[in-house]
Amino acid sequence: MKTEQAGKSEDHSSGKNADREILSLALPAAGAAFTALAHTWVDTAWIGRSEDGALGIAALGIASFTVWIYNSFGSLLVVGLTAIVGRYCGAGKIEAARYTASQGLRGAIWLAGFCAVAGYFLAPYFFRLAGGSEELVELGAPYVRIYWGGGFVLLLGYAAAGVFRGHGDTRVPFLLGLVGLVLNVILDPVFIFGLGPIPAMGVAGAAWATVICFGVSAVLMLVVLRRRNLLESERPSDEELRLDDSTRISRPGRLGLDYAMLWRLGRIGHPVAMAGVFFSLVYLGLTRIVGATGGSTSIAALAIGHRGEGLAWVIYTGYNAAASSLVARYMGEKRIDLAENRAWRAALQCALISALWGGVLFVFGEEVGACFIDTKAPGSMQVIKEASIYFKITSWSFLFQACDLVLGGAFSGAGLTLSPMLLSASITATRLPLAVLATTIGRGVPEEIWWVIAGTAALKGILIIFWFRRGTWKTRSV
Repeated sequence: MKTEQAGKSEDHSSGKNADREILSLALPAAGAAFTALAHTWVDTAWIGRSEDGALGIAALGIASFTVWIYNSFGSLLVVGLTAIVGRYCGAGKIEAARYTASQGLRGAIWLAGFCAVAGYFLAPYFFRLAGGSEELVELGAPYVRIYWGGGFVLLLGYAAAGVFRGHGDTRVPFLLGLVGLVLNVILDPVFIFGLGPIPAMGVAGAAWATVICFGVSAVLMLVVLRRRNLLESERPSDEELRLDDSTRISRPGRLGLDYAMLWRLGRIGHPVAMAGVFFSLVYLGLTRIVGATGGSTSIAALAIGHRGEGLAWVIYTGYNAAASSLVARYMGEKRIDLAENRAWRAALQCALISALWGGVLFVFGEEVGACFIDTKAPGSMQVIKEASIYFKITSWSFLFQACDLVLGGAFSGAGLTLSPMLLSASITATRLPLAVLATTIGRGVPEEIWWVIAGTAALKGILIIFWFRRGTWKTRSV
């Protein structure tokens, strides 16, 4: 017993070991997130050089908010599977972890069917909600329908990534994501500009290339899961499935779905998913205000701004995955002190790295903006100038956003997602009235909206720090 306690104390105090452990998970997860970001970079760069130009980028920017909504449903799977699979692995219940993974994949298929139908009918309404012109609707609605309709492979990929994270492996999703990225670089110009029997499809072509490439990555991840014997459709014993007295237990029903398991996955994942959906809807509303303030040029600048700060999002995502995986595993081992230690260290590392990227955007904003649009196209220099201002105003908030997202990942790993979601959503909701107020009483320029975005992002980070310190997550069961 004394030896075990000494080992725990040594592990807790060894900063280098802790940092290595965090980085071993954060770097591959960040790499996987970077491949997803690079897809949008490639799409934007090619569309910016097509005949659609700035208008195509604006359409792609609005479509990206709907992609966020779709990806939020994917986060439901990632968060739930990471927490429960990780808790089972920490408790040494590998059969239960395999069964949970199998049920998560089954649930992903049915969720994708619902999303496909919803996306088809809602596509034009998303653009009208954002105040997009009929020309923008015509350019962007097909992108949304293709992405949401073919997205079942994306949701399977999200589920598979959650299983890998639960097992403490973020490397495989990263490497297989690279395969999809390389394929996207090849297919994007083919579908956007046309080649041989493939007609030029513009913005819609970018959607086809993205869906195909993510599909290839997802199928490869499923093959690896199967070969590593990390999936099991046969239900294990009640004793194996029970983590504590509060664990819900049921038998597979119709179509092989275990509703108690899906309820557990959904209970943990749905607050994060709903927060993502709400966040995206708020941004559609903000885009409407931006368009009313500065027109399609400002909408394009906002789209490029998101592409540039996306690298910070990559960093956040990597450390979010590390914090979530480590907290889930150490809580499964009943080592709460290590779970807390890893969460704080992950937040610190992420804050420092993301702040550096914020500095780059502050100084070289115009150069970054010019990477996404043909500088010879009409109106391109104004778009680049507005994007550069966006970078200068929002870059300082990266430090606080890092704490928000990484500690949010720690909450998810502990299975506590509802209350942090309510905090985040309530602050995000203030962006709409604040943006209206700022542009009404101010000069009526987009920069005032950028300040609202940066200020509310920083506030969320500050509040989540104090919330995590309270320690209520330490007694959470899944």
